[in-house]
Amino acid sequence: MDIMTAAEAAAYLRTSVYTLKARARAGTVPAMKLGREWRFNKADLDKWLTTGAAEYEALVDRGMAAVMNERMAAGGPSSTLAEVKERLGL
Repeated sequence: MDIMTAAEAAAYLRTSVYTLKARARAGTVPAMKLGREWRFNKADLDKWLTTGAAEYEALVDRGMAAVMNERMAAGGPSSTLAEVKERLGL
C-alpha cells in the first residue's frame, strides 16, 4: 500500500497542494487526516480517477448511511443523510 503526503499526491495528480487539500477537506477526493497532515492512498486515488467523482461521492454516501444505520441501531442519535453531509460541509 502506497501512502502519499499531500505534496506527493498533488504531484501524482498534477495539481497544486492547495487544490488537493481543499478537495480533501470537502470530501471530494479520497484522503485521511493523521493529526494535522493529510495522507493519500495511491490505490484509492487510482480508483477515484477511474470511477470518477460522482461514483466516489455515491460510495461515500453509502458509507455514511451505513455508519448512521449502525449508530441508530445502537441507540445513538438519528440524523438524515442530508443533515450529516451539511454538518460535515459536504
